[in-house]
Amino acid sequence: MTKHYFRLIGLTGQACSGKSSISEILRKKGFLIFNLDNIGHQALRNERIRNVLTAEFGTEILSAGEIDRKKLGRIVFSSSKRLSLLNQITWPWMITRITELLKLIQGELTTAFLEAAILYQGGFDKICAQTVFVRADQKLLEARLIERNGRDFAENVLKQQEMMREYEKRADYYIDNNGTLAELEKATEEMLRWLKAGDW
Repeated sequence: MTKHYFRLIGLTGQACSGKSSISEILRKKGFLIFNLDNIGHQALRNERIRNVLTAEFGTEILSAGEIDRKKLGRIVFSSSKRLSLLNQITWPWMITRITELLKLIQGELTTAFLEAAILYQGGFDKICAQTVFVRADQKLLEARLIERNGRDFAENVLKQQEMMREYEKRADYYIDNNGTLAELEKATEEMLRWLKAGDW
């Protein structure tokens, strides 16, 4: 694979695997982190996107003229077709937005990271030079989810993310997060050494 002077590295994994913790470790080291959730929120504030979504789902998704994410969520998460439609509308805009942001920083940075739970599902891996998959034991993931969101929510999330096992196979590098924060920091350092060495 061609080595990039500037590289965007995709960071993904299951819910509660530790993506955000790794992003925070990287941020403290001076790396720029793009968070796909934040980019998605920007998409919903875009006038064209807002108009299209209102036309598709009705004005009931609005609050004070802006898209209310909770109202939109109740509509799209009740139907796989509606969720697919939302993704078809927003994902291309998000990819374009990230590409625009990358143009602004190229020449100033050599490496940035994109934290994205739906890295592969949305095709965001295609704009990344390499992808890193964060993983943890299933029982540990479940315990973290239960602690954060409750048992019912945890069981639903884990069922929905079974496909992540297939996406895991497509990653270029893996970080296992089954221990302490200190161990995760060490694993992140090892990942950075791998990137620096260009051993891919």
